[in-house]
Amino acid sequence: MDTEEDSARSFATQPKGLGPSDKVLTQESGKMVFLVSLLENLKSEGHRCLVFSQSRKMLDIIQRVITHVVG
Repeated sequence: MDTEEDSARSFATQPKGLGPSDKVLTQESGKMVFLVSLLENLKSEGHRCLVFSQSRKMLDIIQRVITHVVG
């Protein structure tokens, strides 16, 4: 792994108190805003969802946001 990938992954898996807040992570990306609102709507209707991504780093970030914002 190169250092950029290491730093991105460590950023995504940092404890909540370190790095940007989950609110910043959510609002900085239009796709993340859409994903969070979609998941909130589906959860309120009783659906279960499975999220796919080509990047493991992105999945780490999505997991962090979902567990703190939607979860």
